Amino acid sequence: RGLKADLAVGEVRVSFVGYRDWGERNSPHAPRVVVHEFVPLSRVDEVTAAIGREGANGGGDGPEDVIIAIESALRLEWRGDVRVAVFIADAPAHGYSGQGRGGDDFPAGLCPDQRTPLPTLLGRLAIEQGVDLLATKLNSYTDVFYNMLAEQYPGGDGFGVLSLTDGAHKFKAAIMGALSEAVLSLIAPSADAAGVQTFDGTTLSSLTATLSASLRESLDAAAAALRGPSAEEAAAAAAEHDEMV
Repeated sequence: RGLKADLAVGEVRVSFVGYRDWGERNSPHAPRVVVHEFVPLSRVDEVTAAIGREGANGGGDGPEDVIIAIESALRLEWRGDVRVAVFIADAPAHGYSGQGRGGDDFPAGLCPDQRTPLPTLLGRLAIEQGVDLLATKLNSYTDVFYNMLAEQYPGGDGFGVLSLTDGAHKFKAAIMGALSEAVLSLIAPSADAAGVQTFDGTTLSSLTATLSASLRESLDAAAAALRGPSAEEAAAAAAEHDEMV
């Protein structure tokens, strides 16, 4: 709501994908994956209610079935120029548990009903869907996993890691900062984000340094279409006009 109010964004949409593991594939009460499709911000209470209905059920090995979550995210109706997924996890995906903490029933990274590796799916989310990814860190157990996530965003563009140990306020401010910078770059590409403040007074430059988030090429193209011609371009156009006259 802060983003929409502060920058007069036309539309903000939110969705939710929750996931568990292979062991919950037949559970009627704690399903393997839960999806709430995108809704406009005016209906955000539906999403928060869906999140509130879920709990940490199941168990077994340490890693979880992240593949089914990314598959579900790819099927969502992504649209708009700014696309950000916030990924919250306290355990890695199968195949990326590092030193084997908690064991891994599927160390090759695939559950029995899966054929497409997680990096391939993440590449589709990043490149084909143009979705930036903000991963939240609760502990070091996800370090190897998050390193793999970063590799799907060459140069760090579009990917960031935010520690949740700093508290909910910084988490909220950082997300707002990343989204605010993306929108600002779209509607005012010549503006200096270092001096612009978010809804709570935190400068965008400090939040950007924390998140290492950036816009996709589609945003650059849209921003180029919105901004006026440069002085050189205007002079060249005037000269061409004079020659024609």
